[in-house]
Amino acid sequence: MAVGGTDRDGVLARAWHLLDTGGDLPSELPSTIRYSWMRSRLAHVPRDRIDVPFTEAAGAGDRLRLAAEPVLGRFAEQLGGTQVAIVLADREARVIGRWAGETSPLRRLAKASIEEGSVLAEEYAGTNGVGTALETLTPVAIRGAEHYTEPLQRFVCVGVPIRHPLTRRVEGVLNLSCPVGDGNGLLLPTVLDLGRQIEHELTSRSSLHDQVVFEEFLARSRLTSAALVALGGQFMLTNFSAASLLQPSDQALLWQQAAESFSEETTVTRIFRLGTGEETHARCTPVRIANRVVGALIEVDNEAAPRRRRAHLTAVVSPFRSGAWVELERALASFALGPGDRLRLLGEQGSGKATLAERIHHRLVTEAGRPAPDLTVLRCEAPDLDADTWAAVERRLGDPNGTLVVCGIDRLTADAAGRLLELLDGAPDPPLFVTTCARGADADYRVLDHGFGHQVLRVPPLRERRDDLPDLVYETIRLHCHPVRRVTHQAMAALISYHWPGNLRQLVATIAEATAVSGVDLDLPHLPESIRACGLGRRRLTRMEEIEREAITQSLRENSGNKNRTAASLGVDRLRG
Repeated sequence: MAVGGTDRDGVLARAWHLLDTGGDLPSELPSTIRYSWMRSRLAHVPRDRIDVPFTEAAGAGDRLRLAAEPVLGRFAEQLGGTQVAIVLADREARVIGRWAGETSPLRRLAKASIEEGSVLAEEYAGTNGVGTALETLTPVAIRGAEHYTEPLQRFVCVGVPIRHPLTRRVEGVLNLSCPVGDGNGLLLPTVLDLGRQIEHELTSRSSLHDQVVFEEFLARSRLTSAALVALGGQFMLTNFSAASLLQPSDQALLWQQAAESFSEETTVTRIFRLGTGEETHARCTPVRIANRVVGALIEVDNEAAPRRRRAHLTAVVSPFRSGAWVELERALASFALGPGDRLRLLGEQGSGKATLAERIHHRLVTEAGRPAPDLTVLRCEAPDLDADTWAAVERRLGDPNGTLVVCGIDRLTADAAGRLLELLDGAPDPPLFVTTCARGADADYRVLDHGFGHQVLRVPPLRERRDDLPDLVYETIRLHCHPVRRVTHQAMAALISYHWPGNLRQLVATIAEATAVSGVDLDLPHLPESIRACGLGRRRLTRMEEIEREAITQSLRENSGNKNRTAASLGVDRLRG
């Protein structure tokens, strides 16, 4: 959501107040700034000063600086009479070069501790054009009070990550800055253009093998609108169509399957399995120099490619933006919920059904303008409810205000579920009634489930909400865990790639255990081995493989770890490993 002018100033003022008081940051705050402030707060970055480490820049980022110097030197000659300054940093956020058309912009940077050798990572400098661009790996524009530290709030900073065009590895960040009063809409397109020029310089310095694959990719891109992937020894390139189809974790899978085609002399068509478990037909063409295979082009017809669903959010119950959650929000917005209505929430254990029921209740309370929520949550821990719980149900069913939530209703026997349904049907003025049930449960409740409402909402498992993982991780740290300074890229990538069979419940337990031993940074080694494997590029299991693994694990527990008995119970010859 874009905000500007007075509205933007009001949102920032409110956000700073909430930050100081420990409240949730407003949803109107741009997500890039909101997440960056959350990371900066977790890192205990001082607000009133810049306190960044300094290391000698000599020898650091030589390849990037050599490629950037002719581009930035020429541009700096055009900056005479302006207050624009150029900052180049390596992949560790260490400043390796500064340029300007006048000396005053460089002096202004020095007063803010932005000199060659200064490390501007978010964990030290808070929200800024260098550190935040490295954290998000996207272009960022940080204007005035959007900076986390006060000394930087006099600047507009626009940063863009510099990637090697072939390896796609981040080499560093290019940042343009100027005083707030001099900022304009030309900074972002300018820094993007300069970044592209630097990346072109990096390409011209690449190996012959890499250049051949790159040129084949460009040549084919001009002739096809299909999803196109180029694989080199150390890189993967995609066009726009392929970028919407593939995930970073698919690179290893594509390499493995493409290698099997390299023995063929001509283009072959085969089925490729993606990290999501989906399959698609693709044509694989080896790229050769003489008789040596140096890469491959993989082309997927747009008509055959599985497409990720995109939707616009129609009802905001939470800040989450994954496709699965947006679908849930859309379905919820189509329901007319109020006193007397019945809603069933279906989903896997630990997927957040009870939490969603509470969010729905509080949204209805807000819309109705009631001063206090009337919410009763009952959890079915046994096949029947005890006398006190039955009494609580009868009291709530006699009060139309608020919401009654019964969690795990599928655990009840048919008799207990029938009695609950009779009470509900007999209530003259019942409240909103919400039940949660494990999806696909074979309990006696299934015979009566439609009596508890025809409005059904499927709560997606965590593995379908990978885009929400960063939000969920930082929210878990803030609410439940020992505070850490930040979650590293490697750790976050592993958390996003993991399949989460225990859903949100497992996520909270995992983050709690990791932060207890992590110190200031939560890094890959602090995570369980099964999750670390996802961060090391190992193949993610398909859903069928996950089911098989879960069945084997459960059988091993039941047979006290005896592999022979486990194999016999599963009807297989033997278990390996």
